[in-house]
Amino acid sequence: MQNQNQEKLTQIFPYRWNWIIKEHGSWKTVKTRISDPTLIKIYEDPTKLIGVGFDKHTKYLMLDIDKNSPYHPKNDPNGIPLLELTLYKIGLKENIKIQSSQSGGIHIYYPFSHKLKSYKIGTKITQYLEDNGWTVKNGTLEIFPNKKKDNYSQDKNQWKLYQRHRLPLQPESSSYLLDSQYQPIIDHSSPLESFLEQWENVAKAQDIKELKRYLYLQSKKSRVLAQIEKELNELITEGFTGRGQTNDILLALGRKIRLCRQLGGVELRDTIRHTITHLRGYEEYCGHQYEIHQRSQDIARWAETTYPLA
Repeated sequence: MQNQNQEKLTQIFPYRWNWIIKEHGSWKTVKTRISDPTLIKIYEDPTKLIGVGFDKHTKYLMLDIDKNSPYHPKNDPNGIPLLELTLYKIGLKENIKIQSSQSGGIHIYYPFSHKLKSYKIGTKITQYLEDNGWTVKNGTLEIFPNKKKDNYSQDKNQWKLYQRHRLPLQPESSSYLLDSQYQPIIDHSSPLESFLEQWENVAKAQDIKELKRYLYLQSKKSRVLAQIEKELNELITEGFTGRGQTNDILLALGRKIRLCRQLGGVELRDTIRHTITHLRGYEEYCGHQYEIHQRSQDIARWAETTYPLA
């Protein structure tokens, strides 16, 4: 059983380059590839710690909450539950919580049943959490794989590296499974075996379709909106160039302002009216100036019906 657990451990943490090791009190990076037997040997050595990074694809996301983080349960008992609720909405349904070390920090693992692009996970999850009011930074909330920075090192060989993290539950490292009250399960006879069993079950519980929809379709949606925004700016710059353009311009403004500005109701109507009345050539070429308020309202209602907001 021990050999099976070791094999599973190497499978769920498969990246073997640029690993990190802590001995004699400090972490260092080893650029050469490490073999599975050597990784296990170091993992089981109570005098050392080992950590790994990510390749182009990953089958897990890990969140790191420092003991001094405002989201740590000792500082805010609602911090992690609210964080879980935020991630639940994009398909991350269940997780495994680990005390990372003697310091009391918490690692939250979200395993997947399928490989996903590490870059997408790091970039999109960071963006999603920040958009929902979470602070993603060292010491507060870290994401693994991380959103990579451009040129964060003078060494070009380091530019493509993801941050590394220590492996969970290493002997005598004060790393433990946590119960529902975030208390260490210290008397567990086989914590690694339990962790690996949970890993498999939790991976199956994730809504991968929903997660992929956010990771990949949202990117496509963003590109579409960027193009619509570009067209809107071009329309505003060009304005009226002749008579008989009012209907087309109103329809275009209604669609683009609705989608790009995410407006509705009176605010949408007033923005359409303000925009068209300030276009170049409006006074010279628009033949509907006497009814532009009503026309703007009609277009706003049409846009709301045609383009419902998510």
